[in-house]
Amino acid sequence: MEGAQPKWPTQSEIDGWIARDREIVGELLRRAAAGEAVVEVASWLHQELATTEAEFQTFSRYMWKAFKIPIRILNDFYRWEGFGWGGSMSDAQLSARFDPLVPRDFDEINFSYGRPDQ
Repeated sequence: MEGAQPKWPTQSEIDGWIARDREIVGELLRRAAAGEAVVEVASWLHQELATTEAEFQTFSRYMWKAFKIPIRILNDFYRWEGFGWGGSMSDAQLSARFDPLVPRDFDEINFSYGRPDQ
């Protein structure tokens, strides 16, 4: 539709997204602090998000927010066979690549969502 303005999310919707992000990242950090390896942490997140190939970006965003994983190597997760979409990276290879997970400080994580009109 020509001239139609995009519908921006309400502040309530944004607050819900932020609360969900904080909950998921907090759980990822808790699991890593409890000694879970990357395969266990990634498996939990995959199940929590019901990650599909099209939604891989959401999975990688949470892993990046929670752990000190350089963005350039986050895509290696895409090849993990644990997703079930034909990846070639075994659990052992994923562990060798990412263990031990190095957590970020929760208080330093940016959970904001910006709007173009702000």
